[in-house]
This record gives sequence, C-alpha cells and structure tokens, in this order.
Amino acid sequence: MKDKLKTVGKWFLGFAFVVSLFTALSNKLFMSALLWAAMTAVLFLPRERVKEKFKVDVSNKAKVILIFIGFIAASTLNPEVTGKTVEQPQGKPAEVKQVASKVAEPKNIQPAGLSATDKKSLQDFYKKFISVPNNADKQYELWSKSLSSGSSPATAYMNANVLINLNDEVRTNIRKLEAPAFLSDDDKAKINEAKTDLSTAYYTRNDALEQGKKYLNTQDLEALQKFKDKVSLSSSFTFSALGKLMEVLTTNKVDLPKL
Repeated sequence: MKDKLKTVGKWFLGFAFVVSLFTALSNKLFMSALLWAAMTAVLFLPRERVKEKFKVDVSNKAKVILIFIGFIAASTLNPEVTGKTVEQPQGKPAEVKQVASKVAEPKNIQPAGLSATDKKSLQDFYKKFISVPNNADKQYELWSKSLSSGSSPATAYMNANVLINLNDEVRTNIRKLEAPAFLSDDDKAKINEAKTDLSTAYYTRNDALEQGKKYLNTQDLEALQKFKDKVSLSSSFTFSALGKLMEVLTTNKVDLPKL
C-alpha cells in the first residue's frame, strides 16, 4: 500500500512540476505539456489497481500507444516538440511592431523632377497664360486715359462696349488653355483654379464697365463707386490667378521666364 502511495505521489509531483513549468510559457505550450504529461502518467498507473477498478488490463503495449498519441497531440499544438522551430521576431515588442509597420506600409515614392524639356514647356505655358488678356488690358488702359483726358461721354460709352466684348474673348480663350500633361494632378488642379480666377477677374471687370456706362449716362455717383469697387475686385482675382500659376512653377523648381 505504501509503495502504491509513493508511486502515485511521485506521479502527482512530476505532473505538477511539468504543468507549473509550462504555465509561464504560451497557451499552446501549456496545452501541449498538459496532454503529453497526462498521457505519460499512464506509465505510473498500477496495472493491477486499474484492472481491479476499471476492469481494463492496461498492458505495457497499450501504455506505449497512449504515450505516442499524447506525443502526436502535443506536436500539433507546439511544433517545437517535434524539433521544428518557429521563427520569432527579435527585439522588444515596440521595436518589432515598428519593423512590422515599415514592412507593411509601402514607401511613399517621390516623383522625379521635371526634365529640361518639360521645364521649358511649363515656362511657355506661363507666357501663354499671361498673354491671353494682353490686348484687353491695353485697350482698357487707353479707355481709362481717355476718360481722364476729357473724352466725350458718348465716345467713352461706345468704347466701354468694345472692352466688354474683348473681356468676353479673354474668358473664352482662358478656358481653352490646357494644363501640361506631364504635371501632377495637384498641379493641374492648381492651374484650373488659376484659370477660373482669371476668368472671374474679367467677368467682374465687365460688371465694372456696366456701372461705368451707367455713370456716363446718369452721372450717378453710386454707380461710379460701384465701378471703382468692381475694378478693385477684378484686380484681386487677377493677382490670385497669377499667384497660383507661380506656385506651380515654384513647386516644380522652374524659374519665371523672361517676358
């Protein structure tokens, strides 16, 4: 009886030791240890006692089979039991996470700079852009001087209509301009904004001219003030358009062309 108790005690202590050892490890290791230890414990079961209690004769051959089954089950949970190794990332958890994020995230590849040919093309586009309203601007300047030099209201009124038509042509020609194909989407969008601003500038100038015509007819001071306000607003849209166009040149490291 004492020998049997000693045997069972040894088995229990051994089993407890194995469980305690693998508990500090991962869950898979713990489960594999538990299965293997349970199956191996069959070795320590007293054969006669099992036969008497459960009416089953656990032979040495059966014990070996059970241990083998335990080994296979443990191997499925923990590859290290069969000598296989699982590669683990090295370093601290924060470092491993940082490395993993670097591998997962694609690098932000910066586009190459413009070629010399493309830079020249962009400068040519700038020249073409600012040359569109040249004629309308010259005629508007002449009209303004004629007013200050005492031109007759009838002549000034007639020339205002000519200017309105010229401004409409500016808006039409600006819309026809296409941003260079080699530019990025952001640069193309910026150029389109510049086109819209310039078109708005000459639309607003026409509003100013309409107020100017009204003043020529009625000498209404309120119409004169609206004329001045509209002219100022038109200039602000023009400056905005040129600023956006120059921003595209700066982004692509292109110098302003000589005019």
